[in-house]
Amino acid sequence: MAFYPTEKIRSYRRAAEILEIIAAFEHCTLPLSEWNNETYLTVAFWYLYLNSPAEAERLMNESAARYNFENGLNPNRFEHFEKAKLSFLLTAINDCIKIYKGERSFVALANLVLKRFADQNRQLENYRRAPVFFPETFSNPQNAEESR
Repeated sequence: MAFYPTEKIRSYRRAAEILEIIAAFEHCTLPLSEWNNETYLTVAFWYLYLNSPAEAERLMNESAARYNFENGLNPNRFEHFEKAKLSFLLTAINDCIKIYKGERSFVALANLVLKRFADQNRQLENYRRAPVFFPETFSNPQNAEESR
């Protein structure tokens, strides 16, 4: 998966904006210039909003591979998200949805997800601080201590 940097975090005003991005992504017509971290988070949010975390993860993997293949990118290449990181991110987004779904509109919730998770450095820092999700950190006790 290729991610291209964005300058300002996107903010949606209408659900139709989100649905247009989802449709373009699923039909593989989304321009490569728009295949960035925020779009990835929007798609993840959409899949989690409608599906279980396991189904959302399956849809993310399949859809991203198809999109990448159709756009000339290596469908199996995940530059910023390995499986454990994707699971961690989806869990965090799903938790956010569960907490705020009854309090916020669909659009406000999508914007909250982008605001909380669009910063890739923050994502990686949160990932490093959560060794309990990743058994590989327990193979070396020093790794678990360093990641706290």
